[in-house]
Amino acid sequence: APFETAQVNDHRIVEIPGAGPDSSYSVFCPEGQAGSAPPAQYLQLLRELPARLDPAVIALADSVCSAEEATVAKIAAVASYFHDNYEYRAGIQVPPGWDPLTYFLLERPPAHCEYFAAGAAVLLRQGGVPCRYVTGFVVSERDSIGGEWIARNKDAHAWVEAWDDQLGWVIVEATPHHGVPVALKASIERHLG
Repeated sequence: APFETAQVNDHRIVEIPGAGPDSSYSVFCPEGQAGSAPPAQYLQLLRELPARLDPAVIALADSVCSAEEATVAKIAAVASYFHDNYEYRAGIQVPPGWDPLTYFLLERPPAHCEYFAAGAAVLLRQGGVPCRYVTGFVVSERDSIGGEWIARNKDAHAWVEAWDDQLGWVIVEATPHHGVPVALKASIERHLG
């Protein structure tokens, strides 16, 4: 894509006005730039919560994170909370009148990765941890002829990345293990090993 038209929004997402969904692009990040600490105003943005958050959700977040002081301990507590108390299943039926995320967090129905990632982001932010909700594809398959990576619908996933001053960006995988793509499990184990 033409570099001159690229813009970075408040969330540090690169946007290219007028680029269609079929546009191809390449990303280059100079060595050392990807892990550098984000600006303070960006970290503050990543701590923001909805103005009207259910008090029961606030209490839940406080109960999950309150015993921990270190960021990495809060991350582990949030991931463990979801792994120990929720089940993964594609799809979710939210009763009429419920906020979907509040229903998920308080009633604990089986749900898919988008709910786990959104829930983890809310609990972490309430615990003072700057984090971002991430969606994409976790791929591990390559084309045997051209060597290109192959992303399929089954590789789609949502997770959270939290900022820790000592570790940098840390993947937070709140989705129960059988709902996580295999390649991401291996990456998390290497990173936190």
